[in-house]
Amino acid sequence: MYQTYAALTAAKRLVGERRPTNAVLKQLEAIEQSLDAAYTEASVQEVALYDLARMAQALRHAYDRLDSEAETAYEAGWAAARTINTQFSG
Repeated sequence: MYQTYAALTAAKRLVGERRPTNAVLKQLEAIEQSLDAAYTEASVQEVALYDLARMAQALRHAYDRLDSEAETAYEAGWAAARTINTQFSG
């Protein structure tokens, strides 16, 4: 962003000095390229953030499912132990 600011300042200076149109256009093209690069970087970061959020959500669902399955297995284990205990006791 600093480079874009510097390029804008330089373009304003060129216009103020009444430089030839070509010099001003070159400076404006440099500003446009800088803004395009910033926009592209922001877009890439947005996509990456979306992907990370999606992965975090998938991990949360997997964790919840694992927690539920572990609780079911724990309860089933105790039920089986009680059944075995009843068979040997009685």
